[in-house]
Amino acid sequence: MKKIITILTAALGALFFACSPIVSGTSSASASFNEGTAYKPNANDIVEGFVIAKTADGFDKELFTNEGIDVCGELSLTGTGFTYWYVHKNTGNEALLKSVYSIKGVLSADNDYKVVPPDVMKLKDVVLSASSTEPVVSTRGLGDGNVLQDPVSDAEGYALAITKALQAYKDISYGTNEVVAGIIDTGINMKHEDFKNGTESIVLYAKSAKTSGGSYIGNGNPFTEVPLDSNWDTDGHGTHCSGIMCALGDNNKGIAGVAWKKTKLISYQSLGFNGGGTEWAVYGALADLTNTVEILRKAPSARTPADKAKLPSYIQNTIFQITQKTVPINMSLGGSVASEFAFDVLTTAVKNDILPVIAMGNEGRYTAAYPAAFPGVLAVGATNGRDKKAVFSNKGAWISVAAPGEGIVSCFSTPYGNSTDSYVSMSGTSMAAPFVTGLISYLLSFDNARNLTPYQIKTLIENTADDKGDAGFDESFGCGRVNVLEAVKKVRDNTVPAANDFYGEGAVTVTVKQGGSLVQVTEPLTLCDESTKVPLAYIKPNNRPKIEFKGLVKGRQYSIFASYSNTTKKQTFTVSGNDQDVFIEF
Repeated sequence: MKKIITILTAALGALFFACSPIVSGTSSASASFNEGTAYKPNANDIVEGFVIAKTADGFDKELFTNEGIDVCGELSLTGTGFTYWYVHKNTGNEALLKSVYSIKGVLSADNDYKVVPPDVMKLKDVVLSASSTEPVVSTRGLGDGNVLQDPVSDAEGYALAITKALQAYKDISYGTNEVVAGIIDTGINMKHEDFKNGTESIVLYAKSAKTSGGSYIGNGNPFTEVPLDSNWDTDGHGTHCSGIMCALGDNNKGIAGVAWKKTKLISYQSLGFNGGGTEWAVYGALADLTNTVEILRKAPSARTPADKAKLPSYIQNTIFQITQKTVPINMSLGGSVASEFAFDVLTTAVKNDILPVIAMGNEGRYTAAYPAAFPGVLAVGATNGRDKKAVFSNKGAWISVAAPGEGIVSCFSTPYGNSTDSYVSMSGTSMAAPFVTGLISYLLSFDNARNLTPYQIKTLIENTADDKGDAGFDESFGCGRVNVLEAVKKVRDNTVPAANDFYGEGAVTVTVKQGGSLVQVTEPLTLCDESTKVPLAYIKPNNRPKIEFKGLVKGRQYSIFASYSNTTKKQTFTVSGNDQDVFIEF
């Protein structure tokens, strides 16, 4: 008999920096913004002794070591020409920042910031009857529009039915293509019965920010290759989210994920262990994933020995290739710090056709959290079994859609053993985000979705969502609660949105000048949506004169606020959809 544990989370269902929100209010109309005020992180959020520095590629790391600064990590951002360094010295962070800034070739530097684990409010054991948990031998499965061959979903799940996913599997079926999706979380229990088809794992590869000996990457270690068929997830949150995305269906076991077959998962463990949960671990994982995906997109015969050496050992010599244009990445995490490092990594990922799917957060109010509030991502709120907004789900002008997130049953990993058949019910926007990531993965299994850009997919999901709040877009549901059937119909009929239709595919590059010369700006730049008057990004340029934005709405007006020499200026522009330059003159 299987046991289901119900967990209701109060804070964000993954991770939130313990900082004050930048924007707080009851609606976008009432939210206020002080144009000249810079956000100051709480000193307790700073990772003591560690700084993230940015240089051009080819920078000599001995320039750090010559100053007595230890180099603990290095990440090159694909196609940008820039490298980020994770450096350490026990001199206090203010002194360390000054030392790093004094080194020739350092373009910017900032503290690393802590990430805290979710706050569990309630823990309750729920035991299902033996009849409802015993495997059902049935020929009627997901292809017939039910979950009889997934007994835990059959007894406890509502999400696949309320979003019409079950009807989609019955009426439209499932695509024939294999799909790759990613997740950055607390890891995954690869021993779980719902992640293995015989001896074959759904996991393509897994990495961790800790070593097998328990050390952290900040101690000088790179991301660690996690052996297949192992379990490093002592928290269970990442396993739960992974199950929502792509737990195997029609296997007479447990549950069915939204993308219940033909999905290969990339998993990064950046949270949920001692020393984990920092910006370097979280966004460093996304940078590492972006680099690896770019290699896997190459034909195996075109991969150089250097390419192969960068791949996890167990896929170095395979012929596996990523053939879909967009790769969705689930990030059920967030916080109030909008750092340059986080923004650069996310922008680079999107430019390389990776679509981050982000949880809105669980404070139950209008709160700007990052990366959900960054432009270019797909932010997800949570609904419940009554198809209403979940009370804990955050609101905001940056929300894209909502999805089931209250009382969601999925796979689990206990901290006291390697359970292969544990299932729990959890609540949070952390559960809603992987539902949408799974939806994207399901759509990508069809031929007509293989070449869609991240913003075509985002527009498709928004256009086909069921309007559940105020007519049209609203701050609680975004464009509505996702409708799997309507989305896959558009793919089947090849009536998907055109590229550059709603979201501009081009980049908006903002440059700050004085008297025609580039200015090195130290105060944060703020991007504001002119229709809502709400800041959508709050970026510290850290002595660089340019910053690039992706995923803005075509034809919409935005404003950039920049401060220099105690003066704040505003520049308003309309998004063309193509690459465009915006200049702020002091």
